[in-house]
Amino acid sequence: MADRQGIEQGAQGALPMSTTASPGQSDDWAVASRKPRSLTSDALRRMARSPSGRIGAIGLSILVLIALAAAWIAPYDPLAVDPPSAFQAPNPQHLMGTDQYGRDVLSRVLFGTRLSLLIGLVATAVAFSLGVAVGLFSGYVGAVTDLVVMRIVDIMIAIPSQLMALTIVAAMGPSLRNVMIATGISAVPRFSRLVRSTVLSAKQNDYVLAARTVGCTGGRIAIRHILPNAVGPALILAAIYVSWAILLAAGLSFLGMGAQPPTPEWGLMLSNGRQYLRVAPWLTTFPGLAIMITVVAINLLGDALRDAFDPRLTT
Repeated sequence: MADRQGIEQGAQGALPMSTTASPGQSDDWAVASRKPRSLTSDALRRMARSPSGRIGAIGLSILVLIALAAAWIAPYDPLAVDPPSAFQAPNPQHLMGTDQYGRDVLSRVLFGTRLSLLIGLVATAVAFSLGVAVGLFSGYVGAVTDLVVMRIVDIMIAIPSQLMALTIVAAMGPSLRNVMIATGISAVPRFSRLVRSTVLSAKQNDYVLAARTVGCTGGRIAIRHILPNAVGPALILAAIYVSWAILLAAGLSFLGMGAQPPTPEWGLMLSNGRQYLRVAPWLTTFPGLAIMITVVAINLLGDALRDAFDPRLTT
């Protein structure tokens, strides 16, 4: 019993000596015990430090708020016709003037924000979903199937996106829904090419071999193991493509193949106001500025997102 008490006392006396560390050792222990940061958190931190990322995020947030609150902040009904008020220059009652039918341009631009963002998001969703599916299937199956699919994709890439979208809308009929579909389909080849290249690299990793070893089916391996590791670059491309989809849809509406009157869509407003450039330049100035601001904000955010997730960058 005496020996046991002596051992315990000796251990208690030695405890402060064993736990006492120099200041340098304490710092090393704190660094070693710190929880490692994920790649996503590091990328978001880099994007938050980017001036273009901050400007793009603020601009896009404002546009989203305008789109959601358009019904409350618009001073007039965007479809209300008032012929006596036609062609009024910007004034305190109509901050952006009125068009040839007396409709308030500001109200139409505000509601156009909702349509343009919707077009960009839906078209990008179509391009992303179809492109990821085609690229994953082609890259994972490989062999003759990959060769045939990629030759079809190459043919589609050789056709300008504007011409392809215009052809699809002409075949389906002019409407806002068809513009979204056509704009999305025109970008499918680029998404499929990008996803295929990442799939070809990902399926050579050891975790794919381990999944085959334990008896996972090909579909389960492709969806559960390869897809999550190959979809990242496609998400970055999707963020950048939203602005291009808005521009392309506005161009189709400008040609009369997209939104139809009296829809308050920016491209259609540009088309309707082009014949009044001399007498009412505000009819095209303000929708054009809205398109420019939206595209620049999304591009700034997309570029910052792409740079932030670049694996060659360090924190």
